[in-house]
Amino acid sequence: MTDPQQYPAQPQNPGYPQGQPYPQYAAQPSTRPSGGSLGRIAFVLALVALGVGLVVNLFAPLFYASIGYDVADAISTVIGGFVLLANAAALVLGLIAIRRTPPHLLAAIAIGIAGASIAVRLASWVSNLFFYIGF
Repeated sequence: MTDPQQYPAQPQNPGYPQGQPYPQYAAQPSTRPSGGSLGRIAFVLALVALGVGLVVNLFAPLFYASIGYDVADAISTVIGGFVLLANAAALVLGLIAIRRTPPHLLAAIAIGIAGASIAVRLASWVSNLFFYIGF
């Protein structure tokens, strides 16, 4: 007589031939878009704005000597306004990219560069305003 503890071997994968694995299914795509490309755009925009601002500040004494103080000051103010707007756009894009899925490194760097540039630009304008008013 057979031992009641022994059972006949049952197939491991019922319905599938032996040796074939279960069918593979594709992973579900992420519902949130990646922040990598938006963070890269914010980073490049912050670097370009920083570079333009530095070039204008470096060449400002040459502009004062060659085209006059009033014209150079007006050009510097207009370019500074564009730099401020570009930094604000980089800051907003960086904040949007930080809220998305990783990678966050370039977005975080863009936020730091743009935030610091905005703070420096506004502090510069306030100090120039005090100079013009006469405090």
